[in-house]
Amino acid sequence: MIVTNKYGLPKPFVVAVSKPFYFTEKRYGVTTLEMPPQLFQLKTRHDEEIEEDVSDRIWLILGTASHKVLEEAAKGDAELVEEGKYTIPVGDCTVVCKVDLYIPAEKRLCDYKVTSVWSFMGNKIKPEWEAQLNMNAAILRENGVPVDNIEINGIIRDWSKGKALQGNDYPQVPVKIVKIPMWKHETSMDYIRDRVKLHRDAIELEDHQLPPCSAVDRWERPTKYAVMKTGRKSAVRVLDSNREAETFMAAHKDYKQLSIAVRKGMSARCEDYCPVKKFCHQYPML
Repeated sequence: MIVTNKYGLPKPFVVAVSKPFYFTEKRYGVTTLEMPPQLFQLKTRHDEEIEEDVSDRIWLILGTASHKVLEEAAKGDAELVEEGKYTIPVGDCTVVCKVDLYIPAEKRLCDYKVTSVWSFMGNKIKPEWEAQLNMNAAILRENGVPVDNIEINGIIRDWSKGKALQGNDYPQVPVKIVKIPMWKHETSMDYIRDRVKLHRDAIELEDHQLPPCSAVDRWERPTKYAVMKTGRKSAVRVLDSNREAETFMAAHKDYKQLSIAVRKGMSARCEDYCPVKKFCHQYPML
C-alpha cells in the first residue's frame, strides 16, 4: 500500500498506520473470512497500487491503543483472562481467531470495538459483528473452551455528552455493551466452512469474475422519503416510499405546509470506506 501524508502529520503517525498488508496462504483470520471475497482478493492483488492517506487511517491507532490498554488491564485481574489466539483446521486450511477477553466464571466471550456512535443507533447489530463473534465462539469450543455468552464492548470514539442529554436512543455513556445472539454450534461451524470455500473459490477467478458484494457487504442504505414541514428542521416522518409519504401528507392536518425530501440511498462502504473501488467491476454500476 502507498501511504500518503497530504497534511504533513508527524512521522510517528505515518509509521503507526503503515504496517504492510500480508496474507499467509491457506491461513484465514476470522475477520478475513467475514470480509467479502471480492474485496479481499482485490486488496491482495492490488496492494502495491492502493493509495490511502495517513489522515484516513488514524482510527487504526485508536483501535490498537484501546485493545492494548484493556488487554494489559485484564492480565492483572485473576477473573479476567485475555486468551490470545486459537486455531482450527478447515479442510487443508487453518482458521485463526484472536480473543480480546474471555471470562471463565461466566463462560463469556467479549470483543472490543472502537467505532462510531452510528454503529449503535437504533439498537441494531452489525451482521459482520454477529458472524465474527459466533465464529470466534465456535473456534473456542472446538478447542475445549466453553462459551455461553458473547458480547461487543464498544468504545464510541465520537460520543457527545450534549447529544446524550437529548435522550432518544443515543448511547448515554461512551461505552456500549451489546449482547450478541448466539448461533447453534454447528450453524457457526457450517458458516466457517462456507466462508472458507467462498474465499478459496475466489482465488481462481479474474477480477471481473469475482462474486459481487451483497447489499449487506456494501452497507447499503436504502432511499428514504422525508416528510418536511415549513419552519421545521427535522422531518415530521421518514418513510420507505414516495407513495407512503404522499399518503401520510394527505392525511395530515397541515398538508399545505408539508413537502417530501428524497434522501437518496447509498452503499456506504463502497463510497467512503472501500480501498479497492477503483479496481472493482461492480462499483461503477452502483
